[in-house]
Amino acid sequence: MWANGGVRTALGARPPEGTGELSRRRVVAAYALAVLGTAVLTVVMTSVGSPSTLSFEAMVFLAFVVGCALLGGRWPAVAAALLAGFSLNYWFTEPLHQLRIASAENVATIVVFLVVATAVSGLVDAAARQTHQARVARREADDLALLNRSALVDDDVPRLLGVLCERFGFASAVLDPPAAPGVPAAPVDGGRFVLPDGWVLTVTGHEPDDAERRVLTAFAGHLALLRGQAELARQADAAHELELGNRVRTALLAAVSHDVRTPLAALKVAVSTLRTPGVQWAEADRQELLATIEEATDRLTGIIADLLDMTRLQSGGVRLALEEVPVEDLLARAAARRPVSIVVPDGLPCVRVDTGLTDRALDNLVANALRHGGGVVELEAAAVGHDVEVRVVDHGPGVPDALKPRMFAPFERLGVSPGGEGVGLGLTVAQGLAEAQGATVTARDTPGGGLTMVLTLPVAPTPPSDQVAT
Repeated sequence: MWANGGVRTALGARPPEGTGELSRRRVVAAYALAVLGTAVLTVVMTSVGSPSTLSFEAMVFLAFVVGCALLGGRWPAVAAALLAGFSLNYWFTEPLHQLRIASAENVATIVVFLVVATAVSGLVDAAARQTHQARVARREADDLALLNRSALVDDDVPRLLGVLCERFGFASAVLDPPAAPGVPAAPVDGGRFVLPDGWVLTVTGHEPDDAERRVLTAFAGHLALLRGQAELARQADAAHELELGNRVRTALLAAVSHDVRTPLAALKVAVSTLRTPGVQWAEADRQELLATIEEATDRLTGIIADLLDMTRLQSGGVRLALEEVPVEDLLARAAARRPVSIVVPDGLPCVRVDTGLTDRALDNLVANALRHGGGVVELEAAAVGHDVEVRVVDHGPGVPDALKPRMFAPFERLGVSPGGEGVGLGLTVAQGLAEAQGATVTARDTPGGGLTMVLTLPVAPTPPSDQVAT
């Protein structure tokens, strides 16, 4: 979930916006406009030669000063106001072409014009700056909202860092663990943001501006919360796995203490009986005691084999040796080990399985059917699509549909088996061995009563016709 690595992207990248100050090009253009515009307006209004009043020319120049304020801010507008005031005095106020004014009314008009032009330019500049600041604040809110929405719907940090790169146009975004004490951080072409838990968010590609730094600082706090949640989830998973392991070990000890003790006790009694001093046992009694020893040994061997297979499955230690095997051979070997009947149609395709694992899984299914079926067990096979189904059919009490999923849980024994054999791992091991080689084990009801365990095996691929011909 948390990767210590960079996420680089160029999709949807946008260049950083300004900090709120007007660019140098705009300010220079505004000063040029103040000079050239004043000259052009003066030439135009003097060439028209209309008997307009001074207030008309003042209003025209006032509108011109406002335009300079919008383009370059306050100081180009102040320069435009001073130049416009000079033009009004020199070209449009009696006596013309002199820097003196004959009428007090005209003096008042020019003074009022300068005051109003300067005040208006300041107000326009302030309004423009406030508009820009509002736009920056809205952009910050949109950026933070986007990142927070992404963090709410997706806790995959590499993808979140990818969204960060796309939104701000960074070349990469990296979340690193805290550096060792005394180790200086390497310089980067970008910025670093320390999370509350000490981890560091590093972005490269360009230096974040003030607005981006505010957003990234807030987002770093959200990343720290996600890290905390991920750590809590990891600890909860670890605690759950530990609890599950404890339950499994407890069940294993309980099952082994009971199910291993029974055949061991039988072995002890049979061996001690045979070794009784001064007793000459009849051949029939001796053979019965030896049969008891053999049966108890087989039961112990089955229990130990189930435990070893379960350990291999849980540790991922199963190694496959897949090969093409005729289904008839699999069923024949199963029938040689257990008293079952076989029904196999002609023309079944070969299956691609691990012979040893399949024999073990099938043997467990047959043993379970013999233990709980209470009668004859039948082995059937049939081709179904691209698979072959091997069915272990018994006619016992069966299992309700609601309990069928529990049959494959470790140490689960739904029925009462004669003699209490096994530790409840037979079906679990059979399912694990089957799934390890791409097969499946499912439970169905037998028509007329009973349970049918279905081992579905993949059919071996058919070679191309040209390869068969050669």
